[in-house]
Amino acid sequence: MQLLRFGVVGVLGTAVNIFILHVLHNELGWGFTRSSMIATELAIIQNYVWNELWTFHLRQLHMRRLVQYNVSSLLGFGVTVAVATTVKELIDPRLAQLVGILCGAGLNYLVNVRWTWGPGATPDELAEP
Repeated sequence: MQLLRFGVVGVLGTAVNIFILHVLHNELGWGFTRSSMIATELAIIQNYVWNELWTFHLRQLHMRRLVQYNVSSLLGFGVTVAVATTVKELIDPRLAQLVGILCGAGLNYLVNVRWTWGPGATPDELAEP
């Protein structure tokens, strides 16, 4: 069930990512790589919030996990942007972004489920100052 929820959050994040990319690149005329980076980071933050509250049921945002999620997402971020920037020469930029997202998604799940929300990520830590 956790993997399914993580996937649903990922789909929502993908929609956010593609929408923001479209606005920045197609509507505002910003460069593709810069637009892709901004879109991906905003989607990462959105995904963290939903995963924290819904997927992993901790129901309270925690700065340590936000930082861990963001750090662990850097590899997926790099894969997403690199693949999308390369593939956009061959296909529509929004579809290229989707291909990039899919390439980084599996790695993102494995790292986050083991580190960000691994054994130490229990509701007990919410009592930490």
